[in-house]
Amino acid sequence: MAFFQKCWRIVEDDIMAFFGEVFEFCKFEKSLNATFISLIPKKVNALNIHDFRPISLIGSIYKILAKVLANRLALVLDNIIFEAQNSFVGGRKILDSVLIANECLDSWLKSCIPGLICKLDIEKAYDHVNWDFTGLKVNMNKSEMVPIGEVVGLEDLVKLLSCHVGSLPLEYLEMPLGASYKALGVWNPIIEKIERRLAGCVAKRIESIQHNFLWGDMGEVHKHHLVGWDKVCSPLQFGGLGVRPLILFNRALLGKWLWCFGREEHHLWRRVLVAKYGVERGGWITNIPRGSHGCSLWKYIKMGWDAFSSHFGFDVGLGDWVLFWQDRGESADKMHWRLNRKGVFDSRSYFQALHAPGIVAFPWKIIWGVKSLRRVALFMWTVAWGRILTCDNLRKRGFVLAGWCYMCKGDDELVDHLFIHCWAARRLWSSVFHAVGIDWVFPNPVLDLLFGW
Repeated sequence: MAFFQKCWRIVEDDIMAFFGEVFEFCKFEKSLNATFISLIPKKVNALNIHDFRPISLIGSIYKILAKVLANRLALVLDNIIFEAQNSFVGGRKILDSVLIANECLDSWLKSCIPGLICKLDIEKAYDHVNWDFTGLKVNMNKSEMVPIGEVVGLEDLVKLLSCHVGSLPLEYLEMPLGASYKALGVWNPIIEKIERRLAGCVAKRIESIQHNFLWGDMGEVHKHHLVGWDKVCSPLQFGGLGVRPLILFNRALLGKWLWCFGREEHHLWRRVLVAKYGVERGGWITNIPRGSHGCSLWKYIKMGWDAFSSHFGFDVGLGDWVLFWQDRGESADKMHWRLNRKGVFDSRSYFQALHAPGIVAFPWKIIWGVKSLRRVALFMWTVAWGRILTCDNLRKRGFVLAGWCYMCKGDDELVDHLFIHCWAARRLWSSVFHAVGIDWVFPNPVLDLLFGW
């Protein structure tokens, strides 16, 4: 694209003539759509087909034409595509379908009325090449009928349609449908994916995988977790590693739903929730979902309302949703996010508000700001917290051993002694300082030493 922008005066006449021909005759030279497929290796010494990424090399003129047509279609796409189709349409989210499906199924299960879910599988491109224009065809061999309650004639229907009988919970858009989100077994496939990538409740189980990976505790041999997870999750400048605590991060991501509920008044997913639960607070949120059982997603999202509502205000317009007797404007009432300048919700600012660790003086710049191996920086970070496995720390963990330093055999082996006060450490420091011509008065703790640099 940069080429066409740079040389537009040269290629302008040819390109505009091409577009004029396309819009006049509704066709173009077939060779413009010719595509060369190249396989790009994802790693060194790639052998298997999944180790390659296919790249389609297509002509630039056709790309420009496709972009122009896509931009024109985007203006009317929302009006010509059924509102239940949430993928690849601007302003709609695929997760809307997951929420709608779970809420509808939750209501159905609680009604105790027998019913049937038809899980249809769309045949893939490699199943059949010669398709109709839509390219979509139901593959009944992979489709399922999932009964809810006692369904009369289910066996006959399954035979007639040549499909299979399924059961709840089932997978919908790679998310569990019809299961309690407190059931740990439902999330095993997701947890297994994380375990493969990294070689109580779901978030805590995933966090457990994270700290096991951080300290190398992934095999049969137990490794010590040297620094507490609360410190690991603190920002770098406050002595942490900047790892996001999943429970708070998930709450920040779910805040997007609460924000959209107050702004997407006419969207299908919101209308489903309003019809099911009703609204309160002038229509900005639903009533509290009742019942301790079921598979409702919204019930868990709504739990974050109290924390969320303290971070936004209202821009009063017509007063339809904010009932003031004066100061009304001509525009609609709007929510205003207080945590950033734009006034629009973003999960990053909300997460920072939820996760506000205590301010701790920590020499993070000398640890992470210098050019060194990451494992060296991580070791120095552990030293700064005084958590390396000295004799003193091993005894605190229940090991029975002598507490004196193994090099000088004089004082107790503490972190400060091992790195500063031991005669072996002092000899090493002195030789280094003498080599670079520096006179240095040693501080007492390691932290002061790092701050001094």
